[in-house]
Amino acid sequence: MRTDLDASLTSLEQMRTTISTREQELKAAQDELRGKERMGEELAALEAKQRKSDEMRSIVDNQIQVIRQLLELSYQPNETNFTRKFNEVMTLPVEGAIPTDSYWNNLHSLTNELHSGVLDEAQRIAGGTLNESEMNFLALYCYGFSRTVIMICMKYSSLGTVSNKKIQIAKKLGVNNLDDFVNNYR
Repeated sequence: MRTDLDASLTSLEQMRTTISTREQELKAAQDELRGKERMGEELAALEAKQRKSDEMRSIVDNQIQVIRQLLELSYQPNETNFTRKFNEVMTLPVEGAIPTDSYWNNLHSLTNELHSGVLDEAQRIAGGTLNESEMNFLALYCYGFSRTVIMICMKYSSLGTVSNKKIQIAKKLGVNNLDDFVNNYR
């Protein structure tokens, strides 16, 4: 009887070892499954972000095309018509956007999305002191528009005004060069 009990005890210990091994295998399989689920969630999040980025890029492309058309109009002799048309375009709702959103507001959102939150960060660094005009300027600047284009879009009277505005914004941000600040977000 002692032998039978020892054999049963040995058999039970082997079962316990087998069960312990199976539990470890099951835990590893569960961890792997959780990892795959997390990867699936991360993939879905990345796909959603890519769709949003594609949509935003399409809106930006459309806005840039409108601005280029306006620039062509700007080279015509009647500057008043250009200014009037530019102001109309910059306050029209963007297709698919909330009716109160203007091109400037959408451009701010797109700039933040495509340039790692540059406008939000600039406003934070400047302690909330950047005004709407400076935010518009910075948005155009982030897209690499030339001084001439920025002068026209912002209705400045000279290229010197563009340079001065660039210096003023850089001072508010506490940087020596606005280019360096913007390049950190590209």
